[in-house]
Amino acid sequence: MKMLYDTQYKQSPWVTSDTSYWQTIVDERHLKLHSVKKGTIVYHQGSPQGIVYLVKSGRVNLSIFSEEGDEKCLFVIGKGSVFGEIALLSDSINCAQAVAMTYVELYQIPGEFVLDLLETSLAMNQEIIQILVKKAVLLTSQLEQLCFYDSELRVKESLSYLMEQFGKRDKDGGIMIEMKFTHQEMANLIGTSRVTVTNIFLEMEREGLIEKRKKGIYVRDPQRFREHS
Repeated sequence: MKMLYDTQYKQSPWVTSDTSYWQTIVDERHLKLHSVKKGTIVYHQGSPQGIVYLVKSGRVNLSIFSEEGDEKCLFVIGKGSVFGEIALLSDSINCAQAVAMTYVELYQIPGEFVLDLLETSLAMNQEIIQILVKKAVLLTSQLEQLCFYDSELRVKESLSYLMEQFGKRDKDGGIMIEMKFTHQEMANLIGTSRVTVTNIFLEMEREGLIEKRKKGIYVRDPQRFREHS
């Protein structure tokens, strides 16, 4: 298998961004910062939408569910990113469910304000276009993964993204991934079962590619991890 490092991890569902533009909006309107407990449903799949949310801290999963209750994660919305804009722009209901996967701080931006800015502000139009394009690319890449990549590669590419974007390198050259997640969360992200993810992690531990520690997952030799992926 060959890792796609030259893609800049576009296939990863994690969405983060610079907060400056949206922070200016919430500051100008003196919007209140809301605290959301882990596990809280921000909105349900199929519900009407009139709010755009800006994540200040934490992470929110956007997932779709089948009638049987099977879940597929579409995006993991992190610091600086917004969600809720798709349903607002399409004048439709939410096609996904938004759930706080950690303690989350977020702002609620009234939808009518966003729509008004789209009528007058080039900057808002540029921001929305960038958001929609990025999500479209992520969805296309997810489809490519599900069609052509096996579960092991999908797990390792997700770990590689976390390692590059959120990992902290120590004096020995290893990288600690301090973003904690469950095997079920990873399974939902890449479209496989929890048991499959658990087995892949156990195999990576046996091969010495990763170590589980209290703070998270430690990659002792990042180059070796890449070479074995």
